[in-house]
Amino acid sequence: VRLRVVRAQTFIGTSLSKHVPGLYWLTLLPDALRARHGVPLAKLEEAALEHVALGGGQRLFRFHDHPGAWRGRADELDGLCAALPGIFNIADVRARLVGVTEEKEFDAIVDPWQ
Repeated sequence: VRLRVVRAQTFIGTSLSKHVPGLYWLTLLPDALRARHGVPLAKLEEAALEHVALGGGQRLFRFHDHPGAWRGRADELDGLCAALPGIFNIADVRARLVGVTEEKEFDAIVDPWQ
């Protein structure tokens, strides 16, 4: 996720050791990663348009009809990311950055998500 606030840009929410980075058109999610972060499988299956167990502990979720269709479900899936444990939620970051103008403060706030 790119966030343009105090400096040109920074990437946050991409660390697999901290969380699942998000839910996208197609999301390949290993069972081990999902279990490590406590993401409930049933909730993902319920929200997905399609779910395929690929074997080898890999699951493929399709959350939109095509890559550009995310806008139509953005609020719904953002809410799901916010409600489920272990999935990165950009709204948490945005809420904490309101009014931030100093780069040092920005860095301290986004550090847990990098």
